[in-house]
Amino acid sequence: MARARRFKYKHIEAYDYDNATVDSEIVPSSLASVGPILRVANEVETYNRRVAYLCRKHAFEKASSMDPQSVGSGVSQFKTSLLRKLEKEHTIREEVETKYPITDSMVIQEYYQDYYEENIKEGQYTKKPEKMAKIYQTAAILYDVLSAQIPASEVKPEIQRYAKDVEEKKEQYEHYNILPLYAVGDKPAIMELPQIKAALRSIRNVDSLLLLRKPEDSNKAVNDILEWLSLIFGFQKGNVANQREHLVLLLANISTRAKGFQESKELNEYTIPHLMDKLFTNYSSWCDHLQCTSNLKFGSIMAKELNSILFPNVESASGSTYQAKAIGEESFLQTVVVPIYEVICKEAERNQGGRASHSSWRNYDDLNEYFWWSDKCFNLGWPMNRKSDFFVRSDPEEETHVTFGKRKSKINFVEVRTFLHLYRSFDRMWMFLILVFQAMLIISWHGDGSIFGIFDNGVFESILSIFITSAVLNFFQASIDIILSFNAWRSLKSTQILRYLLKFTVSVFWVVILLIAYSRSVYYYLVASYLTPNALSALQFLFPPLRRCMERSNWRLVVFLMWWAQPELYVGRGMHEDMVTLMKYTLYWILLLISKFTFSYYMEVYFMDVQIWYAIFSTIIGGISGAFNNLGEIRTLRMLRLRFTSVPGVICTRLVPTQTVGKYNRSDYYRRKMAFFSQVWNEFIISLRTEDLISNRERDLLLVPYRTSDDSYIQWPLFLLAIKITIALDMVKGFEGNKDEDLFIKFRDDDYMHSALIECYQTVKDILLGLLDDELDKKIILFMDDDIWRSLENGLFLRTICLSGFPSLVEKLEKLLSRLLTDFDDEKKYTIQIVNALQDLMETILHDVMKNEVHKSLVERALSNHQNDDKKERFELINIGLTQNKSWKQKV
Repeated sequence: MARARRFKYKHIEAYDYDNATVDSEIVPSSLASVGPILRVANEVETYNRRVAYLCRKHAFEKASSMDPQSVGSGVSQFKTSLLRKLEKEHTIREEVETKYPITDSMVIQEYYQDYYEENIKEGQYTKKPEKMAKIYQTAAILYDVLSAQIPASEVKPEIQRYAKDVEEKKEQYEHYNILPLYAVGDKPAIMELPQIKAALRSIRNVDSLLLLRKPEDSNKAVNDILEWLSLIFGFQKGNVANQREHLVLLLANISTRAKGFQESKELNEYTIPHLMDKLFTNYSSWCDHLQCTSNLKFGSIMAKELNSILFPNVESASGSTYQAKAIGEESFLQTVVVPIYEVICKEAERNQGGRASHSSWRNYDDLNEYFWWSDKCFNLGWPMNRKSDFFVRSDPEEETHVTFGKRKSKINFVEVRTFLHLYRSFDRMWMFLILVFQAMLIISWHGDGSIFGIFDNGVFESILSIFITSAVLNFFQASIDIILSFNAWRSLKSTQILRYLLKFTVSVFWVVILLIAYSRSVYYYLVASYLTPNALSALQFLFPPLRRCMERSNWRLVVFLMWWAQPELYVGRGMHEDMVTLMKYTLYWILLLISKFTFSYYMEVYFMDVQIWYAIFSTIIGGISGAFNNLGEIRTLRMLRLRFTSVPGVICTRLVPTQTVGKYNRSDYYRRKMAFFSQVWNEFIISLRTEDLISNRERDLLLVPYRTSDDSYIQWPLFLLAIKITIALDMVKGFEGNKDEDLFIKFRDDDYMHSALIECYQTVKDILLGLLDDELDKKIILFMDDDIWRSLENGLFLRTICLSGFPSLVEKLEKLLSRLLTDFDDEKKYTIQIVNALQDLMETILHDVMKNEVHKSLVERALSNHQNDDKKERFELINIGLTQNKSWKQKV
């Protein structure tokens, strides 16, 4: 009997969990797990409202158990809204139970069985993996609802068997990035590539490894090397899946470039070493730069332990023979990540929201440097010793619990806060300004103060005293460097400390030697020697390729020269602008400084006018550059509208690979170009709204409507089509001609008006066809549409349509659309209002807009194609439920 009373099952598409909308149920973030249940309920509702009711009921119960007191943000409003919807659906449910006296248990079990048989049992070998993944998700949620509503003893054995099958096979359709590695059935073409298959065979070769079983299922062995490693160290399943895909793609990519692969169909012996070289090239270069030994050869504790697993006769890190066994999935998370995370959280609490001194807590750099700077991190042991100084906390409330070790202090030094940093950070600028100022004073106090007095012998010799000032300033700089960085010496390498001391010693030497040798002939040679490092720096500046080569070199002599010339850097070394850009930048500052010093020499303003001259030159150069780059050409909304038609072509030219138009006809090619432009433009506009640079209304006006069908017209953003319909109606009212071409030539001259008219017409037609629920009424609309387009093609539009009826048509259409947008409490009254407005509109179209002979011919054709010769009133049957559809209402 239950089988005979089964509800008619209709296939439903698996729900898209990423792009779905949840109508009135806006799920709070604290109840995120409830969202998928409501999404399935919304999708099922069209086909079985009773199952949808049970899904929402389960969602409400789950939300109540997760947050009984409704303390989460938005939880109270969400639960109230959901409860109201359940109360409304309860009435419908009672009506259904009156017609179909069956229980909830029968309904949901029958629905689940039909869903499984028609989507999973028959579709797993024909549907694509991504679609099957969504189907399995829906099936799992439906069974959760079923289990919550029905005692386990009442569930049919067949349903239990189906549910177990879903649970076992669900892993085969889990989310993936590019490669559905465990998909069955109709596999994507990428999984049939020989390079992918060869890479999979290589990582699945685990025959020579120690046999391990999964803790949750001892009957299942490991599938590949990455799963074997995850069982040894307890890596998380999602991380392993990501790394598996990544490794397969890397191996396949290298195999594609390898010669002779197509013949062997297997990874050659050079693939793995080549991949290792590519992955660790930067690390090896870093080790060479630091002149230290690489840790890739089982240098770390985990690597030693892995070695002991591969070779059991080798002792492990603890000193005993290692006995390998599988551990839980989250073991690495709990034993490694969580302890370090707790340390970071505790140090963040010591910060006291930014009020505490930065000397009293360890920041990210301190924690990061602990693991990278030295071998001290290996003292943590493996598994990590939780009593190590790295984990010890010295909070007052926890001091009594510390039984071992002392809290690890800051590794990086505590910066000395002083205004001297203004000089230290911009030392070259200050030194240059001071030296030029000294030279200008010397010139101005000799002779008549002319700038050309620099060529006099006495003046030139006096100007050479600026090198003594330079030596004194260098001594001052070296002293400040030592004083302000002294707290960091305990974390610096010996070579860095040596550099500070040598810089200080050399600066003292030059101060003394230049003071002694001044006014002697040897002074000129000493100045030349003093400027030698500056000459090397100038040479590197003028020839960026030379500087790039020296910075990237690991030769001892070059490393020594660069060590002396600038602080030791690895990240960003050798990254410089090209010669042309450098020359333009240099010329910019030469012109700026010439203007600044000329003005300062005669007008006596000096230190403060650098910023003023920088602002002046930035404005001038920026204006010239902007003029050549066409910046600021679009200054008004009218100019934007005029130029917007060229934007799709420019974007597609710059971003889309070149395609010949011959592959498509010209109209199809243009539509494809517009489709690509729409996607790029809308992403740009949405990003503006995400950054809160525009409002929701501005976003809606700027977005390009997505094409929902293969329409022949181009859709533009609403801001381009504003008032175009109104202008077109005014043109129709004032038209007095009798030829179609005289009327339509005005519309075709304005591309936006032409698009707006076609889009408005198509949208109204779609609204009417969706709203009508009678086949004869729909045929009248379709025949009317055929007559209009035929008249346009044959130049008979004015003989078919009466333009004088358009003002009344617009008035009745606005009335109908406003009715459709209003909410209602009384469905019967609301339906009557919609029907009256619809009948008024159709009466105006058929009698005032369509000419009499056309109207009669249209109705006769519709009736002749209709089998039932009914005499009922037309346009009174409507689909009132469609007015609550969000997407359809947005179209209205």
